[in-house]
Amino acid sequence: MKKLIVLLCCTLGSGLAIAAGPVQGLGFDDIKAACLNPAKFQNQVAPTNIQVSCRDVQLKWVATDAGSFNLPTAHAIVTSVISDKYSVAPMAAGIDSAAQTMACLQYKQVSETIELVRASSCDELIAFTGTGTDYCLSAALSMRAQNPAAIVTADTGKKSSMCPAAGN
Repeated sequence: MKKLIVLLCCTLGSGLAIAAGPVQGLGFDDIKAACLNPAKFQNQVAPTNIQVSCRDVQLKWVATDAGSFNLPTAHAIVTSVISDKYSVAPMAAGIDSAAQTMACLQYKQVSETIELVRASSCDELIAFTGTGTDYCLSAALSMRAQNPAAIVTADTGKKSSMCPAAGN
């Protein structure tokens, strides 16, 4: 009896998955084609309740605290004496001088991510003339412009410095 109940549950469970419709590996263009010709995809009616999910990830560099490095300097004094009777050749003498501290830029890499789900219809998808990437790029650019708070920024851990390596 237990085996019959388990078998019945498994059969009903798989029937529910079939009734809900299996997720098929279709692309953006396939959905547009299914809107135009549902029979080609073993359906009687065009898809409805279409949701296009988009994720836009951009890697950018942002300035961090400025770094610094030292460059050597030089200091020299040249002395000569001239009179109506004598002329002394110029003599140069080096003077100690401190290194000069120079500023240099440093950057860190961040990722900016926008995720959105956009409700659509067959009419809208059919009218759209680009690819799925074009569709999502347009939606993400619009979201960036209209709602900058939707951008999630995170450090990637990568850094770049315009400061010369030590010893150069």
